[in-house]
Amino acid sequence: MINLGTKKKVIRLRGLDYSFDRIATTLGVSKPKVMEICTEFSDDISIVRREQVDAMVDELTYTSQEWSKLYRELIGKLHAEI
Repeated sequence: MINLGTKKKVIRLRGLDYSFDRIATTLGVSKPKVMEICTEFSDDISIVRREQVDAMVDELTYTSQEWSKLYRELIGKLHAEI
């Protein structure tokens, strides 16, 4: 029997797009058991995937805003020197 902590790790790793083989090897669980857990918790895996996408979008948005700010500052300094 697989404990709840291991199931949570399977869900998290699958949400990060780890293969069934990689999850099985990493956690020392059989591949069929990993597949069974993933089938049972497919909704939870989808949530993890959406959270990952949302985090990446937030990071890209922040990075874009920072670059935009740096460019504006640089242009302002160039105008001040001209």
